Amino acid sequence: MLVSLLFALGQAAHSDPPKQPPTGPGGAEYTHEGVARTLFEGPFENGSRASFWLFEPTPPPTDAAPTIAFFHGFGAGDPANYGAWIDHLVRRGKVVVFPLYQSSERGGSDPEGFTSAAIDSLRRALQVLSDGEHVAPDLDRIAFAGHAIGGMVAVEVAARAPKADLPSPKALFAIEPGFTDTGRFGVFPRADLSLIAKGTLLLSLVGDADSIAGDLEASRIYLETTSIPADDKDIVVLHSDDHGRPALNAHHLAPLSIDRRYTARKHDTPLGPREETDALDYFGLWKLFDALCDAGFDGLNREFALGNTPEQRYMGVWSDGWPVAEMGVMDLE
Repeated sequence: MLVSLLFALGQAAHSDPPKQPPTGPGGAEYTHEGVARTLFEGPFENGSRASFWLFEPTPPPTDAAPTIAFFHGFGAGDPANYGAWIDHLVRRGKVVVFPLYQSSERGGSDPEGFTSAAIDSLRRALQVLSDGEHVAPDLDRIAFAGHAIGGMVAVEVAARAPKADLPSPKALFAIEPGFTDTGRFGVFPRADLSLIAKGTLLLSLVGDADSIAGDLEASRIYLETTSIPADDKDIVVLHSDDHGRPALNAHHLAPLSIDRRYTARKHDTPLGPREETDALDYFGLWKLFDALCDAGFDGLNREFALGNTPEQRYMGVWSDGWPVAEMGVMDLE
C-alpha cells in the first residue's frame, strides 16, 4: 500500500519537458499544409548513378524557395530517420534535398566516395528542381545540414562547391560531426576548409552524451574554416537533462526524429524503433538551424543562432517551471 502510494505520488510529481513553441525558430508556425515526396534513382541519361529524395512544400509556393541539402548519418539513408525535422523544414516553405550518398541506404562504406556522390546527387537535384515541373530552388538561399559523418560531408561539399559548380551555402550546420579513421571503413578525405566561402554562417553542434563523435571534428571544423570570422561561427554543446520525464538525452542519435510516413520503400528501415522529437529538437537543433537559415538568407533571428546569446542558449522550461539545461558555446579563440 505504502509503495503504491509513493509510486503514485512520484508519478504525479514528475515534470514534463517543454512542448514545441507556437512561433519563432523551431516553432510550429507553418506556412504550408503538406509535403510532396519524390525519389530519384539513377542511372540517369548522363550516366550518373546519383540518387536523392526531394521534399517540396504543398501547395507549392509561387516563388523560388530556399533550399536545404540534408546529409544523413552513416547507414541512415532512410529519410524516416529525420522525417519530423524534414516535415518541419518543408512546411516552413523550404525545399529539402536528401542525397543518398552511400552505395546503399543501409551501410555502403566507401568514405572516399561519399563527398563526390553527395556532390553528384545535389547537382542533379538542383537540375531537376529547375526543370519547371517542381518548386524552383532559390540558388541565393541555399543551406547545408548534416548529421554525424553527414556533418563532415556537408562541410566537405561546402568547401568544394565553387569547383563543383554548386552554389555556396549561406548557412552550414554540422551536427555531431565525426568519423573514426581506423581503417575499418577506409579513410575519410579532407578538403581544405579555408575554401568555404566567406559570408557563410557556420554552426557545429556537440552532444554532451555523444560517445561516438565527441567534439574532435567539431573543433577541427571551427579552427580550419579560416575564411569565416569568429563572429559568424560557433560550436554549440547540447546538454542532457534528467530533471523530469522523459529525460532529455543529448547522445549521438538525439538528432533523429523518426516519422515513418517518410519510409517509402520496403527495404528502408529507420535506425531505431523510436527516437521521438523533444525539447532537444524544438529548442536545440531545429531552433538553431531555422535561425541560422533566417540569418544567412534574410539577416533575421541571428541572436537565436550565433553569439553565445541568451536566445541561442535557451532550451525552454519543464512543466514545473524549472529551466531546461541551457546549451553551451565552446570558446576556441
